[in-house]
Amino acid sequence: THVEVHVADVNGAKGGAADKRVSLEARPTGHQPIAVHAEAARVDAAVTAAADKANRALDTLFGKLANRH
Repeated sequence: THVEVHVADVNGAKGGAADKRVSLEARPTGHQPIAVHAEAARVDAAVTAAADKANRALDTLFGKLANRH
């Protein structure tokens, strides 16, 4: 499995309520990549939100695979 995390400041110097964007892409071996995005006022909050989304998506993927076997 390979995971990439990208962090961006959407509004630059202008700031804003949810101007930090985190894109997280998980690449489980032998499966299609799963990409999620989250925005928040702080980087740590955006990372946490993206990680939670990725966790749910991976649980869904592997849960479906387990049900097939």
